Amino acid sequence: MNGRVLALAVLVGTIVIFAWQTISNAALPWHMMTMRRFANNDSLVRQIRAAAPTNGMYYSNQGVLASVAMTPDLADKTALPFTPMLAKQIAIDVVMAIALLIVVLRMPGAAPLATGFTLGAAGFAAGVALELSDWNWYGFSAGYTIVNAIDVTIQCFIGGFATAFFLKRFGARAVTEERVGVPAGKGYSGPPSGQPTGSRPG
Repeated sequence: MNGRVLALAVLVGTIVIFAWQTISNAALPWHMMTMRRFANNDSLVRQIRAAAPTNGMYYSNQGVLASVAMTPDLADKTALPFTPMLAKQIAIDVVMAIALLIVVLRMPGAAPLATGFTLGAAGFAAGVALELSDWNWYGFSAGYTIVNAIDVTIQCFIGGFATAFFLKRFGARAVTEERVGVPAGKGYSGPPSGQPTGSRPG
C-alpha cells in the first residue's frame, strides 16, 4: 500500500476524530453538566494565583488537585482566540489517527465495523484505566470520569471505523492499480488491452 493512501487514511481519521470532538465539546452539554463553577470566582482566582504563582499542576493533601493555566492578567480564557489550541488539538488528533492506522493495518481482512468495535473496546479500556483511576485516587466526580471514558471510546470507534472503511474502499483499489501498472491517481478501468480478464500480468 503506497504512502499516498496511508497519508489520506490518516487525514480521514483526523477529520472524523476532530469532528466528533467538536460535537462533543461544543454542541453536546454532557461535559459541562459534570462540572460546577466556583462561587466568588474573581476573588478565588486571585487567591489561587497567589498560592500558585506559576502555571502547572498543584495538589493538597486535603484532597485538592488543580490544573492552573492562567494568563498573567487573569483574563477570561473563553474570550481569547482558540486558534493556537485548535492547532495543537489537530496535531494531537493526527498522532491519534496514526496510532489507529497502525492497529488497523495489523487487522487485515477485518470488516470496518468490526474494526471500529475492536478499537472502541480498546479505547474504553484505556478510558477506564485513566479516567476511573482519577476518580479513585484523586476524587474526580464519577459523572466527569464516565463521560470522558465514553468520549474516548467513541473517538476510537469512529476513528478506527473511518480508517478501516477508507482503506477497504480505496486501499484495495490502490493495490490493484499497482499490480497492473497503473500510475497512482490515473484510475483503474480493467486489465491492460489484450490481456484476458482474470489473468495475472507477467
